[in-house]
Amino acid sequence: MNKTNMKGQAAMEYLMTYGWAILIVLVVGAALFYLRVFNPSVASGSVGFSNVAVIQHTYNAAGTLSLQIENRAVEQVNVTRIYDLTDDIVIDVTDITVAAGSRATLSGAVGVTGNTGDSYKLDLAIEYVSSLGSINSTGTISGSRS
Repeated sequence: MNKTNMKGQAAMEYLMTYGWAILIVLVVGAALFYLRVFNPSVASGSVGFSNVAVIQHTYNAAGTLSLQIENRAVEQVNVTRIYDLTDDIVIDVTDITVAAGSRATLSGAVGVTGNTGDSYKLDLAIEYVSSLGSINSTGTISGSRS
């Protein structure tokens, strides 16, 4: 047998062996991507807010954010603005008064659209006015778009 043919056979065996291994890795990767393993859903919740806290929230694919807030202060507060600390997105709020211990629902267009099921995490500041002056209650909300 010719030495050139032996080199060609070794090269083909090498390519076939590693070709099948690469194909298997690609198929497994595609299956994991399809099952959304690389985009896990984020647990829905809110953390870090002080006297005016977010109790429940939804953020839909059209970009509308809805927040249920609770006034944990000992006096009535007037919510004047809600904004995202990271992206400078402002949710227009027309001065909503919330009595001590009460809840209110606020909703506004954030303007950032997405897909249903996409995870999100927003660092928010709720600006309100009390007898102490203008105060910010900051925290983070996270979840999956509805």
